[in-house]
Amino acid sequence: MFLNTIEGQKSEDLTTCVLSYILQQPINKSYRKILLNHIFPHKYFSEINQFDNLLINTQVELNGFGRADLVVENEDVIIIIENKFYAEFSGGDQIKCYVDYLKNDTRRIKCMCLLALSEREKYYTKCIKDMYGIRAVQNNIDVICDYLKGYSIDFSFISWEKLLDSFSSDYFLIKELKNYIYHNYLTDTTLLQSEIEMINKDEIPVLMEKIWNSIDKVKTHLSSDGYNTKRTSQSRIFYGFPIEEKWGQIWLEYYHNPWIKYKTPFIIHIREEWINSEYKDISKDIIILLISIGFIKDNDLGYLYLVRIEKDDLVGNLLEITKEIINKIRNGI
Repeated sequence: MFLNTIEGQKSEDLTTCVLSYILQQPINKSYRKILLNHIFPHKYFSEINQFDNLLINTQVELNGFGRADLVVENEDVIIIIENKFYAEFSGGDQIKCYVDYLKNDTRRIKCMCLLALSEREKYYTKCIKDMYGIRAVQNNIDVICDYLKGYSIDFSFISWEKLLDSFSSDYFLIKELKNYIYHNYLTDTTLLQSEIEMINKDEIPVLMEKIWNSIDKVKTHLSSDGYNTKRTSQSRIFYGFPIEEKWGQIWLEYYHNPWIKYKTPFIIHIREEWINSEYKDISKDIIILLISIGFIKDNDLGYLYLVRIEKDDLVGNLLEITKEIINKIRNGI
């Protein structure tokens, strides 16, 4: 079972298990072909359609030569895939051990493949060169490819970015794999000069404190005015509370991702599933009403009203807009 294979896994092991599961499914034959096209872009391109009955396994013991992340094989082909994000090579000679295993294998097509972030290509290439004592000045994959050709072993580097771009699909596992890798490993953390200056001052934490406090104060005012406010929720990227209306829930929130996307930290937020069951028969009319008021549809979050702050009285401005929106919805339903 899939969940048993990923239980307790994280980072490289987790992504390897998910990739393996995707490739193993008969319905996903096209993704196996995409992977093979990346591994063999030239030499065996005409043969890829003939690569059949492939066995795909994770954490494969290599008879004293280590444990491979992923092995793709049949009676004619063996491909060892090592998945790396930022970890070092085990024992300092991990790839060399896998190649030694391939040297002893008698199959016609043998390949050592490194799957990693594109930014790590030069670093890992240098590490592999050092394993073999290769003195070439260039830190590129061609140097390693040329060296291993002498042992009838192909070497391939695949960047996670290119592989994920090739896996264009609405299949939920592929979408989740993309989200996990991009969120955890591919977000840009390089600071601009202006950001270096900001991070060494107190403006950002002071502003965040004002944002959180304003949410709390607006909630207090709304409660005092008879609005049915509920428990505040929070996470690393979110701080807000719901207001219970007869038709469903509406949230006032600070939300990090919309701030980046829409250039405002405050949103009034409604999802279609938050509409109460007794109003489901007019849910489409409610959505039309929201759009007419000024809500936009966000593919991930649902319906958002972007609160633009234009006055120095943050709490007063936020309270005024929130009440206005709630009353417009009340009057329209």
